[in-house]
Amino acid sequence: MNSLKDYISKILVSISEGKEIGYLLDCVLDEGLKELQGFIVVDSESEEEVFLPVGKIKAQNDKFIFVEGAFDVEFFGGEESNNPIGKHVFDCNGTDFGKVIDCRLRDNFKLEKLITDRCEIVQKNIMTNGKDFIFFGNKKRKKNQNKKIFENYQKNSQKIQENMPKIKIQEKIEKEIKQPEKVFISKEMLLGKIATCDIFGFNNELIVKKFQTIDENVLKKAKKHNKLNVLFFNSKIGI
Repeated sequence: MNSLKDYISKILVSISEGKEIGYLLDCVLDEGLKELQGFIVVDSESEEEVFLPVGKIKAQNDKFIFVEGAFDVEFFGGEESNNPIGKHVFDCNGTDFGKVIDCRLRDNFKLEKLITDRCEIVQKNIMTNGKDFIFFGNKKRKKNQNKKIFENYQKNSQKIQENMPKIKIQEKIEKEIKQPEKVFISKEMLLGKIATCDIFGFNNELIVKKFQTIDENVLKKAKKHNKLNVLFFNSKIGI
């Protein structure tokens, strides 16, 4: 098996032209992390990024990867690489299984397993490869579990509906919900009290400061900004 991270920084060489095309910057995998599709290659001089499909590779060693010619690389539009290295891995219960530090590939570039700083996870158990995190678990079990949960939900919902008392919804609402009584605030209820916090009106205009005594001017401002009720609930009798 091959190590995914060992490909990074290798030099890409054209056999027919005998020249260096660039170096491997990143690995590109499919969304489900099933196989390696290719590499993002950067020209050392122009810093232009191109894409090298794995099918174009003719040979490789510890430092170099060889292709037939420079025409074997393709335009790269900046698509997501789906490289799992550096992502945290969790299961569906939120258990942290560490950060991915490498991946093992078969000789046909199929992903064998993820290597984290805590454990190894085989590819078949990968459920989600997101932008920042990876989740794994038993896919078949999860599918059957979700099906069972849905069936139980349907049964319970039907049972609840059958056992509900036959009363009109509107009548039930009218009995259970009481309309709040309107509070009428007079000057006498607020004058002389102390504000317990800063109160602001429209356009963030200050109506009263915390610990300030409420006088006629404060009441006029509060009324103007429709904040009398706020003032009422954020004031206390001074000592």
